Amino acid sequence: MTSYSRWTACTMTALLFSGTAAAQAPGTLMVGGFGQYTHFDKAWNLDSGLGNALGFGLRFGGFFAPGWNLENDVSYTPASAKTGQRFLGSARNAPGGAVKASALTFRIVRTLPSTSSHSFHIGAGGVLENFRDSSDLGTGTYQLGLNGLAGVTVALGGLSLRVDGFGNYLPSADGKLDFGVQAGLQFSPDISTIFRRTPNSATVSPATSSDSLGTPVAGTLELGGFLQYTHFDDSAGRVGANPKSGVGFGARAGVFLMDPSWQIEWDGYYAGRDNAVPFGGGFNPTAAPTEVNAHAFAMRLNYNNGLDVPGGYPGQFIVGAGGVRTSYKFVGGTTKGNVNDTYAYNYGISGLLGARIRASNRTAVRLDALVDYMPNGPPSGRLNLHLRGGVSWLVGGAR
Repeated sequence: MTSYSRWTACTMTALLFSGTAAAQAPGTLMVGGFGQYTHFDKAWNLDSGLGNALGFGLRFGGFFAPGWNLENDVSYTPASAKTGQRFLGSARNAPGGAVKASALTFRIVRTLPSTSSHSFHIGAGGVLENFRDSSDLGTGTYQLGLNGLAGVTVALGGLSLRVDGFGNYLPSADGKLDFGVQAGLQFSPDISTIFRRTPNSATVSPATSSDSLGTPVAGTLELGGFLQYTHFDDSAGRVGANPKSGVGFGARAGVFLMDPSWQIEWDGYYAGRDNAVPFGGGFNPTAAPTEVNAHAFAMRLNYNNGLDVPGGYPGQFIVGAGGVRTSYKFVGGTTKGNVNDTYAYNYGISGLLGARIRASNRTAVRLDALVDYMPNGPPSGRLNLHLRGGVSWLVGGAR
């Protein structure tokens, strides 16, 4: 049997199964929602009782090979400090006061078996946990850590029931460990049907050698890094805190879907910037932040259209839209008499215009312009503009 025949047979076999199996073919989009219970590390001084530790979240992912997918989820839990205690011991948080807890997770997941309506999966990746207490200028913190997850998925016709156990280990927060359970539904929408477009004929393609992929096909991974210049808006969420515009760096990962004109993509950047307003405003000079360090994580759905660059370099014109979470760390504090680092964050929408230009087999140059808009941010701090240049590597696809 030829490699093309084997690939076609595997694909058709998967499509004969309902729910889970069909949703594991390369290029399949995954969308879901879930309820969540979290047992918080005791060092947070948070109440892990059932009534104060229930939250909810959304999940998005894409399969790049049978049984292998990239996914991210975002969750929110309206938590509270333990009775008679303050969150992290902060005097600004009332005893038993409200605490907003959220987490943003990105992971790679392996599902076994990949051709069954009942399957087991295990995943690992990174997590950003954020906590903010009940006061506008009180104690908040975000921590980067490691995420692990294991669970089962059961097909229910066009939907799947998914139940997971998870753990978040935070070495940057003195080794705190939060863990819990998620349960919800997910499905796999057909993007080309939603937008009433005939799928690209490149969706089903013979297997190719690792260095001969000219244009992305279903299941192709795009992995890359970039440098960017950011024009920051005039406020980072605190009076007198404004990061200077300048250079940052970041990384991206994306999966091309069944119709490879569409791609689900994730990226993140970091920009360590000096404060453009180190004194004045509402600050005591001894508590003014010396730096306003920014980072953001975004997920977008990109549409890719063919682009012929002068000189014979094929590529794609890219239009994307999705969500973004922008965070700021104020080095030196932002309130009178407080010189400890403090934090602020906002969720918003992100738009992208760009181009992917083939440099060689499976290597491309990416040039992008982006807009991040945070509607709940301060009036003078809602819009950040980015220009990016980087390199991408196209991995897999055409199995």
